Amino acid sequence: MNVRNLFLCAALGVAAHSHAADLTLMAMMNGANVVSATESKASGQARAVVDEDGKVTLDLAFTGLASEATSVELLMGKPTENGVVIGALNAGSGQTGDSKTGLALTLTPEQEQAMRDGMTYVAVRTIDYPGGAIRGQLVPQTPALLGTTIVPDSDGKTNTSSEPKTDR
Repeated sequence: MNVRNLFLCAALGVAAHSHAADLTLMAMMNGANVVSATESKASGQARAVVDEDGKVTLDLAFTGLASEATSVELLMGKPTENGVVIGALNAGSGQTGDSKTGLALTLTPEQEQAMRDGMTYVAVRTIDYPGGAIRGQLVPQTPALLGTTIVPDSDGKTNTSSEPKTDR
């Protein structure tokens, strides 16, 4: 299963169980996002759901690493800085690609707030890139981005409805 199909399936499955206070975040992982950028040709995606109890569940997939992954971690930090490890994710070790769903961590209140503020990221470290081969900042998603098509109307206003616009 390719990375896009994995996340389409995961999005459909998790979205049905989400609560109003839950927050979904997404990340696109690549070498350009690493601080300092790498020449890694690998890529990946991560999806995280933070619930109202401070628990985070992650689904991730990556492929194309030139050397074996040594770890996959969730970290707290700005997009332009290297951050502090929140937790190691049980994925990827010894592989050049992997996909996992349902990886869970319990967050401290500070870590939960950092996630809600978009100040966390996922990094895949390898033998060749011990500081990180690929990285993706987890960005909070609005309901419109999670399933509603956003279409600008002819008058420049945005129609976020799932219903087509009709002129009445």
